[in-house]
Parts: sequence; structure tokens; C-alpha cells
Amino acid sequence: MAELLETERSYVKDLELSINCFLKPMREKSVKELPVPPPLIGKEMIIFANLEEILAFHKSIFLKELEKYETMPEDVGHCFVTWVSLVRVAIRMRNVLIIFPVPHLFPGSEI
Repeated sequence: MAELLETERSYVKDLELSINCFLKPMREKSVKELPVPPPLIGKEMIIFANLEEILAFHKSIFLKELEKYETMPEDVGHCFVTWVSLVRVAIRMRNVLIIFPVPHLFPGSEI
């Protein structure tokens, strides 16, 4: 259970880092801080799709739900069953985790 919680906390931190160091500077056109190759300028919503929504779910909902089971890890499966409808499938392809969200929950996503 400790490893699961640490992994989820690390994932949330990595998502925050990606948003703060890459998405926001691209969105704010801070090209001096983050040299963006010309073909990628204006494509932040294609590159990052619904990353902010994924962060919001993991930080505000899923991590808090996992933490509820810290003292009773035998019941943590309930957390996954409850929230599985938010994520349709996660697959590992060539060492890259690809997450396909349920489209109606993330409007505007170009995935």
C-alpha cells in the first residue's frame, strides 16, 4: 500500500511539473523561457490534451481516495472499482503509458 501511495504521489508531482514547466510556458508564449520548436507553437492542446483534467482527477479525487485505504489495504480495490469509469483503458506500449479518457468527461480534448 505504501508503494501504491508513493507512486500516485509521484505521478501527481510529475503531472504538476509537466504543466508548470511546459504547458503553461507554451500557453503563455514564454518562448524565451522555453524554446519551442516552430512546428509545435500553438499546438499545446494537441500535445498536452487533457493533462490538467488528469491532474485534477488524480490530485483531488483519486489520491485522496487511495489515502483512505492506507490503514486497510485489503479494501483498496473498492477505490479502483469506484473510479474506473473515469479512465477507459491504460495500456503500456513500447514503455509509454497511454491513457484514453472517457470522452464525455473531458470535453475539448483532442485525443
